[in-house]
Amino acid sequence: MVVSETVMETPSNSGLTGRGRTLLDRARRTGYLETTRGSRQDLLRAHGFWCWKLRIPLVCYERNSPRSRFGSVRLDLFTTPHRLTDAARAELANLPGSATISPYDAAWLDVPKKDLESVARAVYRIATRRGSYDFRPSAQSPELAKLIAALEAAEPLRKSA
Repeated sequence: MVVSETVMETPSNSGLTGRGRTLLDRARRTGYLETTRGSRQDLLRAHGFWCWKLRIPLVCYERNSPRSRFGSVRLDLFTTPHRLTDAARAELANLPGSATISPYDAAWLDVPKKDLESVARAVYRIATRRGSYDFRPSAQSPELAKLIAALEAAEPLRKSA
């Protein structure tokens, strides 16, 4: 009896073929991903996993539809321990398209098709430039703080001689 081994593929080896693999390889060279409607979820999952492993921001862009003259660009910092500074947010707000920017992510809608890649490149460069980000505040959850306080206040069951 032959037992076949099943190998679980990691998100970075998600079985993309053809155009998807080409787009993923280009994204790994440039830092930003061009997504298409057909393989959007697989591409984003693979690219997001790669960004998380390298601790770089996830930047992707796509056209609204195959023949649309406009598209959108997205920035997510969930793959990094950083948040955008006020100066970086002001600089990102000057890029083409209608921008919605928070310290942890950003989106540009209605970006002209000819500017999509240049906006994605600018977003990636601004988000990774030293001084454009600082570390997120690390606050303990209230439940964890209560647990730690209870452990510190607890007396041992047995006292040594």
